[in-house]
Amino acid sequence: MYRSIPPRGVLAVGLLVACASAQAQDEPGLAGDWGGLKPRLARLGITPELGYVGEFAQNTAGGERETSRYADQTALGAHVDLETLFGLPTAELQVTLSYRDGENLSDEAGLGTLQQVQEIHGRGQDWRLSEFWFQQAYMDGRLKWKIGRLAIGEDFAAYDCDFQNLTFCTAQPGNIVGDYWFNFPVSVWATRVEVALREAWTLALGLYDSNPGYLEAENRVALGSPEGPAGWLIPLELRFSPSFGTQALEGTWRIGGWYDTSHDEDVLLGPDGAPRLDADGPALEREGRYGVWIGIEQRLLAFGDGRGLRAFVRGARADDRTATTDRQLYAGVVVAGPLAFRPDDEIALAVGRTWVNGRVARRQRLARAAGRDVEVQDAETVVELQYGLHVTDGLTLRPNLQWVREPGGVEDAATVRVIGLKTQLAF
Repeated sequence: MYRSIPPRGVLAVGLLVACASAQAQDEPGLAGDWGGLKPRLARLGITPELGYVGEFAQNTAGGERETSRYADQTALGAHVDLETLFGLPTAELQVTLSYRDGENLSDEAGLGTLQQVQEIHGRGQDWRLSEFWFQQAYMDGRLKWKIGRLAIGEDFAAYDCDFQNLTFCTAQPGNIVGDYWFNFPVSVWATRVEVALREAWTLALGLYDSNPGYLEAENRVALGSPEGPAGWLIPLELRFSPSFGTQALEGTWRIGGWYDTSHDEDVLLGPDGAPRLDADGPALEREGRYGVWIGIEQRLLAFGDGRGLRAFVRGARADDRTATTDRQLYAGVVVAGPLAFRPDDEIALAVGRTWVNGRVARRQRLARAAGRDVEVQDAETVVELQYGLHVTDGLTLRPNLQWVREPGGVEDAATVRVIGLKTQLAF
């Protein structure tokens, strides 16, 4: 059964394209200056924000059935310059509510992938308080302190999310240990300190409430802290922002790690310290969870007028005691302005691999040797090719092709092929 884009998606794109044709040319966003509201709010230090991301996906091979699905996210918020509004020096406030809707092709078509082919889906189809934080700068801006409701991937291992496959989107640790590292739209009570050590070098340290209760429906908008067992997630990141050569080729290099004080189950061992056969059986309890990440994004060529070539490589590794998927590595290139008459378009290609923990595979092999019908998992490889069509300020369409080899890390699983379209809208 084939399923097309739902009417709400078609209407949203149609209405916003219509807005684009009527927007004021000197104002960014599809709706221009909002009938004069944006300039009036700007004089008060308030910047309203309204954005929409929609992702259509159709599998043409692989999975249990061929079908299509659509998922989307609406984000509504405001950024407040507290110095302009109240005279509080170098201080700012951010509030963002998000709403996710739609269906996940990876589930609906039985693709069996480790990483979703629509990254925008997940974390509950409902409203969430995604950002609610205060930040102030000190020491001429060299020290920045942030506190409030934060998404971990907002400040640590933070990357752009222009691809559609989850492999290449958001902070990598959340892709492999998403049961406790929460990326947008989930926020938790937290604080973060960022220090400019010297030119081009920055060090950031955070302290995040580690509690799975933030995923529950009753806590999606609530300001309180969830009940139940909790710990602290402590990330640390060193960033280097170089600028090379006469063309000032800019880049961002990151290396970091995290430690979570919570307890979790060993993926292989039972309470007696011997390997167990059942994934859901009694397990040895482990104290603490941890991992590291590294990321390099560097502009390699500049053609002028913002056009050029940049490359990236990113990797993350989680501890093999508790993580079901414990490694992810990917690399890619982006050509900005591939054609002189389309300077704002992009062509991007990325290749990535996500590994199932070898200790999980060992448990699966033991279960299979005992006569159980269990697949032994290793790693899946994902390729995504996309074209970013900049229609106008505030509207970008990203048609894409995805290939997933050995989905779920299962060697004899059929390769998945997906046709996708990512729509990014900003008012």
